Amino acid sequence: MNKDKKEYTVTKQKYLKAIKPCLELAVSRNKRYGNSIDILWDSSILDLVLMKLIRTKELPRNDPKYLDEIIDSINYLVYVLIRSDKK
Repeated sequence: MNKDKKEYTVTKQKYLKAIKPCLELAVSRNKRYGNSIDILWDSSILDLVLMKLIRTKELPRNDPKYLDEIIDSINYLVYVLIRSDKK
């Protein structure tokens, strides 16, 4: 292992801590704007994710918008998971 490279271990606690801002934002937006998951097609959601990931790739990691785009992308992908459960 490279001594300069930081090692990350995924635990349930770390995972839940990382995903918490995504859930909070999704709940907040759902209250504010309504349930948009029912009006979007899966292909439209995936297009939004691609657009956000392209934006993210162009941002420096220290830009506050970087994490915003990542969180939005995660939430959109969770919407696809939720919708696939309805089928």
